[in-house]
Amino acid sequence: MSISKTYFLFIFLFFYSWGHTQEPSLYSFNELYSFNEEKIYDIHHDKNGRLWIATGSGLYYFDGKEFTHLVHPDYLKSYSEFQEDKEGRIWFLNFGGQLFYIENDSLRLFEDYSDEMSGNLYYDVDLFPEITVMLRNKIIQQNFYSNSTETLYNLEKGSYFNFMLVHHDTICFGEHSTFLKEKTRTYKMKQYFDGKERLLLSKEYSMSNILMPYFFESDNKLYLSYFSTNKTYLFQIRPTIQTILELEHSSINKIQSAFSRSENNMLYLSSNKGIFILNLKHKKISEKKLLEHYNISRIEKDKEGNVWIPTLSNGIFIIPNLEVKQTKLTETEIKFSKIDNHGNIYTIDKQSQFTIIPKVAGKKITQIDSELESILPFIYNPYTDNIFIHMNAAFNYNIKEKRITRRGQGVGDYYIETLFESPDHIVYSSSAYARLSILKNKRGKNRPFGPSKRSHLTFFLKNKRSRMLRKDYSTNGTYVQYVDGLFYYPYIIKSEKKSQEILFEGKHLRLSDMISDKKTGAWASTQDGYLLRLKKDSIIRQENIGFSSRKMAQWENFLFLIKENEVVKYDTLTRKEERINYLDGLVKEKIIDLYVFDDTLKIVSKKHITTMPCSLNFTNQTIPKCFIEELKVNGKTIPLKDSYTFESHENNIRIAYNAYIYRSQKTHSYQYRMQGFSKEWNITPSSLTEISFPNMQPGNYNFEIKTCNEDGVCSEIKTISFSIAKPFHQTLLFFILIILLAIMLISFVASKIIQNIRHKAELINDKESLEKEVFKSKVAAFRSQMNPHFVFNALNTIQDFILGNEKEIASEYLSDFADLIRKYLEQSKEGEITLQEEINTLQLYLKLEKMRFGDDFHFHIHRDESLDPYAHDIPVMLVQPHVENAIKHGLLHSLKEKKQLDIYFSLEKNNIYIIIKDNGIGREASLQLKERDVHYSFATSAIQERIDLANSNREKKIVMEIKDIFNDNHEPFGTEVHLKFPIKNNNRS
Repeated sequence: MSISKTYFLFIFLFFYSWGHTQEPSLYSFNELYSFNEEKIYDIHHDKNGRLWIATGSGLYYFDGKEFTHLVHPDYLKSYSEFQEDKEGRIWFLNFGGQLFYIENDSLRLFEDYSDEMSGNLYYDVDLFPEITVMLRNKIIQQNFYSNSTETLYNLEKGSYFNFMLVHHDTICFGEHSTFLKEKTRTYKMKQYFDGKERLLLSKEYSMSNILMPYFFESDNKLYLSYFSTNKTYLFQIRPTIQTILELEHSSINKIQSAFSRSENNMLYLSSNKGIFILNLKHKKISEKKLLEHYNISRIEKDKEGNVWIPTLSNGIFIIPNLEVKQTKLTETEIKFSKIDNHGNIYTIDKQSQFTIIPKVAGKKITQIDSELESILPFIYNPYTDNIFIHMNAAFNYNIKEKRITRRGQGVGDYYIETLFESPDHIVYSSSAYARLSILKNKRGKNRPFGPSKRSHLTFFLKNKRSRMLRKDYSTNGTYVQYVDGLFYYPYIIKSEKKSQEILFEGKHLRLSDMISDKKTGAWASTQDGYLLRLKKDSIIRQENIGFSSRKMAQWENFLFLIKENEVVKYDTLTRKEERINYLDGLVKEKIIDLYVFDDTLKIVSKKHITTMPCSLNFTNQTIPKCFIEELKVNGKTIPLKDSYTFESHENNIRIAYNAYIYRSQKTHSYQYRMQGFSKEWNITPSSLTEISFPNMQPGNYNFEIKTCNEDGVCSEIKTISFSIAKPFHQTLLFFILIILLAIMLISFVASKIIQNIRHKAELINDKESLEKEVFKSKVAAFRSQMNPHFVFNALNTIQDFILGNEKEIASEYLSDFADLIRKYLEQSKEGEITLQEEINTLQLYLKLEKMRFGDDFHFHIHRDESLDPYAHDIPVMLVQPHVENAIKHGLLHSLKEKKQLDIYFSLEKNNIYIIIKDNGIGREASLQLKERDVHYSFATSAIQERIDLANSNREKKIVMEIKDIFNDNHEPFGTEVHLKFPIKNNNRS
């Protein structure tokens, strides 16, 4: 297509415009929760938060997760007109004149009034247990428990009731009287209280023009609406009676229900032709309608601010926020957008469709379809109020004149951004450089906008790719983002290149977006998740917000930042965040741009534009409610209460809980903990509404649970306390019985053990006594072996002394011999003696032997000074036999002139060492002589037997070792006997 053809097509299509409806953002309840019923007559949220839905095929209640379908098999299944009594029962009626209620999740018939009703059936449970019912010509009260009936009010013949409302203790009703002759109908509204009636309203109408009135309550005000062929009437009944609305030829022919918004004095009326908005202050219906193509059966607002809209053919819709409105702009995808000084927004989509969205909501949106290609980001000149569109041809759109002017063949370079510093100066950001241009033509007139080489002067700032230009309105400086960092130009309008790079933590800055105003200066979002506040070339504040915002907008002290598919409202004073996403009515699609104009936030997304007040609080501050719905013990459901006591085997606990948080759209969570088991809170998603605790141990527990909505606002904690008893074998009584039994058993066993111990002790004592006696007998036996030989030799010696007339020596010898015999006799009674006693006995014995052998026998007893001879005991008759053998078998037969015997006593490492050393003939020669010796002497085996006898009562054993001594020629030179005695104190005082 040629340029000229394109130009004319562009102009022609400019005048083709239509209105795009700006609707509050809503979503389908049916789609979100997979609910298949489309004909909805009524809905009701009970005091516990459950949703009740009256449809053409029965009744449903929704617990936040599943739907339960209830019908009465004998009557019509189309239900409507929900009410809830003081005890929480849900009441409703069908179109056949039957009144029902729900109890224990079962549908039950209260009464069939089909034969007594005229037109619609009206009832009220406000005076429960009295159920007030309006029949054809009387009003009755029927007791729920006794079923007794009382007539409150009767009408005269020819009159009948057409509506009724009970509010606290007052009954309001409408009465029609028909006069056939005049063909008129009188309508009266009366108030009945305590047997008295008062006329509230009275009108006369042509009998053929009266339609059934509708009576509803909203925001503590009572309203009455009724219709004729040509008019719609709306009256306020309470607190004062006044006419609100009287419309000629109104499109409203049936008001289904209403709710009011006191903050803006609006009344929203549901009808069979959408939702009408009534300004109560001006008593005027707005031209705007919501969901005008839907037959809406009811409209109500829940505690979270959600507006519920059931319809008769399209299911249920929910509006999260009436202040959030959206308009669909395209079927493809918006590429670029721009806002002008007047608040109008301009967009271009991928199919080159140019759209103008006016500032005022509800006004017509102009869309221009073109076949132009290569659309680049368009430029807005705030000084001339022009939009420059540069494609393969260039056009200026004059906003004031609403006129397009062709400006040539387009631009030769790709401008990423443009910034108007003044009416004459513009800065370009391109893929190759940043430059300042002065828009003056040869005649000196300012151009509306036109980057022509012949008509402007160019001043290159830097030959680097630049992608962002921002004016600092607080200083009139300019920020330019290059590929190698952010630079601040204080006097760029004066064509000065002087600039300063702004570093962040010593590194080049990479910004995703920047904004500025005169009050707060510049704010910037970095690509690595920081939010910075700049003043000229300095960073005066920094905060890690964890994400990079590709677009920013500012309103007062708030920043609006894009985070993926949601907008973050950031308070720069408190540093708190609010999230704006699909839960608040934002459409689920990529966000292209966002703007703030006249305290309104405008969000341009992939296909839509969404608007909302900047001041809107996007945090769901409604405190949710959490309910514990069921408790199962060992698989059996038990009635709910605050605390329980279970037996030890009742330890498999299953708890079902729920919360009705519709604004969260399944994004809320639960937090629970079982105190007594764990103090930590566990978090579960909204889909998990029960938790099991199998095999609980005995103890006291508190189960606590709460729910938190999408903004982290949590409910009060619901608690169930229970204790699990210990099994009998863990109870105190059981332990007492066990202890008593144990004491009895222990006493019995102990007595037996004591008897046995005593018996064994007696046996042991007897055995020890016997062993001692045996030991003494054996010692005595050893003594008896030693004594005769020694005694015989000693007596011979004494005899020799006497025969040699050596009386004095014989007398001394005899005295010493007598002392030695006495010591032997005393020691024979003991198993052990002290070292000192052993040494004294040895000295006496060796003295006698020396007197017998003469001067060629020498002996010496050595003792270490560290060894206390009185502190240690050794067995008797272990040292003396070795000394006697050394003399008899070693020294006696020696031919040496000096026969030497040395005895050593020492202490080392808790052992007493005794060495008996002689210089006799040695063991081999002695053995040969013993074979010829007819006299008895101590054998080594006998000595070893004595040692074994002593070791039988010791833990640490006595060790004996006999060594032969050789001279340098390896000739026998004597014998050494080594004895090691483990220390054993004598414990003697």
